[in-house]
Amino acid sequence: MPSALPQVVAIEPTNDCNLRCVMCPRAKARKPIGFMDFALFAKVIDQLVALGVGAVALHLSGEPLLHPRIVEMVAYARDAGVGHVQFATNGTLLDAGVAAGLIAAGLDSLVVSMDAASAWAYCPADAERADVEAIDDNVRRLLSLRANAGADNPKVSMHIIAMSSTADLVPAFLARWRPVVDRVSEQPLLSWAGRVGVTDSVPLRLCGYCI
Repeated sequence: MPSALPQVVAIEPTNDCNLRCVMCPRAKARKPIGFMDFALFAKVIDQLVALGVGAVALHLSGEPLLHPRIVEMVAYARDAGVGHVQFATNGTLLDAGVAAGLIAAGLDSLVVSMDAASAWAYCPADAERADVEAIDDNVRRLLSLRANAGADNPKVSMHIIAMSSTADLVPAFLARWRPVVDRVSEQPLLSWAGRVGVTDSVPLRLCGYCI
């Protein structure tokens, strides 16, 4: 008989973010910006482990690396017995110290949502821009630190959302990252259960989470 437990439980360390990308639903969010208390996080993790939940994702709508104790959160979850700890990030805050900390803490997988292969397409002109070259450097440094540590994890996936504004950049994105990271994924533009209008979507040329 199949278990009623979810395979993965999402825990949101923060709903804050340092970017305002066109495809993100955060602009429509009504809840106040906040950061999860570490004691509450530990209590939730302990309860999930007691229930037998095997994996947690430390993200939802915010940027996890904004939480000042995100590395400790990963370490606590792994030490408590969570079998797989993962999260998604925009990669802008993945500096050397954070990268080394996440490797040492035992992060299992990391998705970097770059969503473009050039700076002008990453975020529109009327939104905060991200330094694509800096993100590129951050990801490559993480992989180098992982290799130097003799570690297998975190497995690193590069993620791009299929939109008409970035569709022509997908081949360049794939060419750039396939030889470098563990996985490349192309995902559809989501309507978030119909709460966000989707007018910029295009058909996927890749299956989700494929090489």
